[in-house]
This record gives sequence, C-alpha cells and structure tokens, in this order.
Amino acid sequence: MNTLPQLADLDLPVAPAVWPLVLAITLLILALLLLWWFIWQRKHSTLPTPVTHSALAVIQQIRQQWQLGAIDPREAAYRLATALRLGLNLSRLQADAPPPRLPAAQWRAALQRLDALRYPTQSGGDIDDGLFDLITGLLTAATVNTDTPC
Repeated sequence: MNTLPQLADLDLPVAPAVWPLVLAITLLILALLLLWWFIWQRKHSTLPTPVTHSALAVIQQIRQQWQLGAIDPREAAYRLATALRLGLNLSRLQADAPPPRLPAAQWRAALQRLDALRYPTQSGGDIDDGLFDLITGLLTAATVNTDTPC
C-alpha cells in the first residue's frame, strides 16, 4: 500500500518564533551596558570635586584660628580631618585606602598625624605648620590630578 499520499495531508508544526530570543538578548545587552555605565559613573564620581577648592580655603581658616590660639590642636585636627574628607568627597578617611591618584605614603602620614592629635594616648601632641602643608598638598594634588583623563 502506498502511504505517501496520506502523509501529504499532514501539516508541519509552525516554526518557532525567533523574536522572543532576539528581544531577550537585546534586553540583556542593554542591561549590561546600563550596569557598566552606573559602575563607571560611581567610580569616577568619587574623584575630587570643586569642593576641594573650598576645602583649601577652610584649611587656611583653621590654620589662622590655630595660630591665633582660638582653637586647640585637637580641635584643629578634627576640623582638618573633616575638611580633608569633605574636600576629597570621601565618606571615611581610611589609611589603607588612599583616594585614587594620591601618593599613598603622604596619605598615610597625614592620617597618622591627624589620628595622633585627635586620639592622644597620653598628653595631647602639638600641631605644626607641616601638617597643614601636608594636607594642603594632598588637596592640591587631588585638584591637579583630576584634569588628567581616566
């Protein structure tokens, strides 16, 4: 018996649709690009901002107040640490995590000196102009280094 004419009546299944797969791949690529963009923005937003310039002015005011005797060394150290943190747009000052493009040795030295003044183990130490110059140098270096491309 010949079954070939009987098979001619059978309809083949519909070809699977390709558009859901194309749509899913496109959405995945867009999501990955968006994630990369957010990470890139967050990474580069931690760089010093124009706040650095006002922080330099605040440091000069702190220096003048300290030289006039209006504030003691411990209070000056607290204010310097705050001006440094805000000037660099940081949430915390961490000795083991210096901001990008700043010399790590100078960063650690500045934080060690600030910590020694803010949290004295015995009698409070004294502050000197070198600490002011060191912190001003860090802020200036951060300002100068933001002009270079990433």
